Amino acid sequence: MTVYDYIGDSKPKLASQICEEFGYRINDPSSMGANLKTLVQNEGESAVRRIMEVHPDREIILEMNEGSIEKNANGGESKTQSQNSSCSCGGKKDANSSNFSNFSGVQPLNQNNSSNDESRALATNTNTIIFASALFLSIALIYKK
Repeated sequence: MTVYDYIGDSKPKLASQICEEFGYRINDPSSMGANLKTLVQNEGESAVRRIMEVHPDREIILEMNEGSIEKNANGGESKTQSQNSSCSCGGKKDANSSNFSNFSGVQPLNQNNSSNDESRALATNTNTIIFASALFLSIALIYKK
């Protein structure tokens, strides 16, 4: 379940209100999670911030993060960006990538190379079989006459 689905299911009226604030009309109130996801894809950070303001667990999340922020402010260990980041980029984000590219929880296509390679191999094998079958049929028809 994505954060959009969670908020859409927990607070559908507020989710609908947020979409309307950004000028969107809700056609299907039963899929508020998808509506919020589309909103963030189109509007970016401002939509994410507004959605997070109504998150049902916002107080708990802020409370938990506040303790770690105070620890660092009071002379605790300071983490580097790559240590503090939960992503696997090691602090080396692509300049063309969006800050919210994985906010939906879906793995980007470029990180799934093994699956792409398998798909290409399967497509190549299928095309080869189709070509060989067509060649065989055409040769059979030529010799039949």
